[in-house]
Amino acid sequence: MQGLERHIESIIFCAPEPVGMGDLLACARKLHGTDVDAELVQAIVDDIMERYRTGPYPFEVVALAGGYQFLTKPEYKDAVATLLAEQARKKLSASALETLAIVAYRQPITKAEVELVRGVSADYALLKLLERGLIAIGGRKDAPGRPVLYQTTPRFLEHVGIRTLADLPPVKEQIGTSELGEPAEVALADIAAAAQDLDLLPTQPEATTPPTAQDSPAAEG
Repeated sequence: MQGLERHIESIIFCAPEPVGMGDLLACARKLHGTDVDAELVQAIVDDIMERYRTGPYPFEVVALAGGYQFLTKPEYKDAVATLLAEQARKKLSASALETLAIVAYRQPITKAEVELVRGVSADYALLKLLERGLIAIGGRKDAPGRPVLYQTTPRFLEHVGIRTLADLPPVKEQIGTSELGEPAEVALADIAAAAQDLDLLPTQPEATTPPTAQDSPAAEG
């Protein structure tokens, strides 16, 4: 099994998204034989996480979105934020972020339902979110016209630094049960307030917040 730990570490390091235990085990068996079991791989991952957590590194391995990923440690968050500020032209607009928050809290949801809450067209925002891989089509609603249903993706979980949708902050209103008018506006305000807790919505149009280990539930405690 010589080199197994380094191989697992390199797989996590180079992956563009969190790597699940199933993928790590499959790769380990291809590289080192079928004698490798899940318990051994998990023990190695735990050792890697501890080494980077306590070592003099600006990043560490955290459990995120059902897998493992290298993330910047919280004390270096400002350095990463500086880079992201330079790339602000590529960030999502406030409108797209607001739409993303609505989808996150009400999914699966149709375009018409998003627009009912926002009060404006959601065509462009939904298109951008699809292009970024933050939402995906999750089927069709059993209603006249069979409208498309939108839902968030694992990449959304990475984007906001949470493991599951259950980690989203609660909202005061039950989204989607209100009619046109003031109740829908209240629901939108609640979504925005909850999303702000995750740094999902910018406090200013230019603001950006990089995901760090502190944003992940794995960093708690």
